[in-house]
Amino acid sequence: MTRLLVLLVPIFASVSCQFDQHFVDFLHTKYGPEMHRKLSRADLKNVGSFGGGYLEGNGARPVILVHGFRNQAGTLWKVRRDFVAGGIPSQRIFATSWGGGETPDWQLGESLSCEHVLRIREFIEAVSRYANSDVDVVAYSMGGPLARKAILGGACVENGHQLGKPLTHKVHTFISVASPHHGSYLCMFPFGHICNFVNGVSCFSKFLQDINASKRYEGKFVYSIASEQDEIVGYWACGTKTSMIPGSKEVSIQWKNHEQTEFDTADVQLRLLRQSA
Repeated sequence: MTRLLVLLVPIFASVSCQFDQHFVDFLHTKYGPEMHRKLSRADLKNVGSFGGGYLEGNGARPVILVHGFRNQAGTLWKVRRDFVAGGIPSQRIFATSWGGGETPDWQLGESLSCEHVLRIREFIEAVSRYANSDVDVVAYSMGGPLARKAILGGACVENGHQLGKPLTHKVHTFISVASPHHGSYLCMFPFGHICNFVNGVSCFSKFLQDINASKRYEGKFVYSIASEQDEIVGYWACGTKTSMIPGSKEVSIQWKNHEQTEFDTADVQLRLLRQSA
């Protein structure tokens, strides 16, 4: 268990980031201050969220980044930087934080919870409405299965909460990066919340069975980026390529560990976004 928690901690600096006031005003007007509070994650100081801003004469489709385990929006600074350098306007790159970041209590008690799914789902809907367009979603590590369930909708496996109908029509391109869609090879046995059999990342998880029971609901174009040298989720788990979304196009990366696959493949992610534009 200690090994899993240590390995899942990406050692990357976060930078100060928060929603642009233009997006803040939109959230207050359309959804109210409570939704702004929920999505901005001011409790994480200046690393809880980013995105938005007036962009005259540019219809660029928004890109939503969904972070992984023990991360926050600010941890994705490197990907955000590379996307901007690659031509995506900073005003069109969005992220919120679905978990507790690096707080000690959160390390031991995390799972693919309905609360996290709902936050991501509401964020996708809000950004799509803000830009008046469909969106692209790039989801990293544990954020991958969470984002898929947010789009799939239906009932949450742990409490039956009804999320609503699929958001497939709101997502143009969905890219998963180093995600345990079929479980982590480190979670062969149940321990803690993260490896439980209900909504953990065990390959026996009911949550994972639920999101893998259907195909091609994640968006118009669906890609799975995975590395054979991923030491966190593994390349295989329970006899299945664990990072492969059913029905998606696989993009295999060589000689990169888990963190490198997440944060050092922005060029690959950009290429996939452009070729499906």
